[in-house]
Amino acid sequence: MSNKRKVTKRSMLGNETYLVTGAGGFIGSHIVDRLRTISNESPNGQVHALGRSFGKLSELNAPGDFTFHQCDLQDNATLYPLLASIKPHVIIHLASEPDAAESGEHSRNCIANNLVSTVNLLDAFASSGNPQGMVYGDSTKVYGSAPSPYRSDVRPEPNSSYSITKAASWEFVRLQARLSGFSAVAIRPTLIYGPRQPDNIISVILDAIRENQSSFTIQGGSQTRAPLHIDDAVDAYIRTVENIAALNSKIINIGGAEEFRVADIARHVVRNAGSDMRILCESTMRDTEILQSSVDLSEAEDLLGWKPSISLAQGLIPFRESILENTV
Repeated sequence: MSNKRKVTKRSMLGNETYLVTGAGGFIGSHIVDRLRTISNESPNGQVHALGRSFGKLSELNAPGDFTFHQCDLQDNATLYPLLASIKPHVIIHLASEPDAAESGEHSRNCIANNLVSTVNLLDAFASSGNPQGMVYGDSTKVYGSAPSPYRSDVRPEPNSSYSITKAASWEFVRLQARLSGFSAVAIRPTLIYGPRQPDNIISVILDAIRENQSSFTIQGGSQTRAPLHIDDAVDAYIRTVENIAALNSKIINIGGAEEFRVADIARHVVRNAGSDMRILCESTMRDTEILQSSVDLSEAEDLLGWKPSISLAQGLIPFRESILENTV
């Protein structure tokens, strides 16, 4: 007998107080944008954005309809009274140290900005007044070299400072949620791309095209990814927020419908931009490189009624237009 539950829509979406951490980043800025639209349609909804800086929020059309708080999650003297004042019902926790080449400094940054910051946030949230749920922005990188497509029952095999601290942070989220009685859900996406994207295989290729480079060399090329457009990713996050009570303790993997070799993703970007730049591959890769990354979409469809709708070809169209117009 299956223990999966199909969730039903909650009417409270938009009537609650939401806090997005890492709000000045790529995913965070898009979620703030979507949440403020939803909250504007409800009389009691509030959206609070927290980050070290305003960051990519400045790129929103008509910035506003949310409250920004400049705060470092390691600054407990600011964090605790801030959450006590906001009294968020739901936190979408996206603040994170990004993945990078391994070094002692990177490991310390991951411990501080992924693990310690999450513990601080959880403790402040638990004592803030009315915690109801946390959506934890996780990553499929926690699966490491485990075979894909990933399902929620695949055992994590984190192989980097980033993925180790992301996996450990989720365990602390689950612990605090159980102790404090709020719901917790982990969203584990594959490669997300789209407007305001950070450095990734798509953005670096686009930069090389804008610089009129004749060729670009990537490490490896045979490793695979299932690119997920930011609009589809935000849809999954919002559906999770909408149904967070029914999804308690769930791990939801999300990704694009198509799995590509990284070299082929790069060539898609080149063709889409109308460029003749050559993509070259070298055999060396990072020791922590993920060789295969895709997800079993049936779980997200069952739990959220969600599946990706934007293909890579469709998602790349705006980038071609921006290059042709020379606007970015």
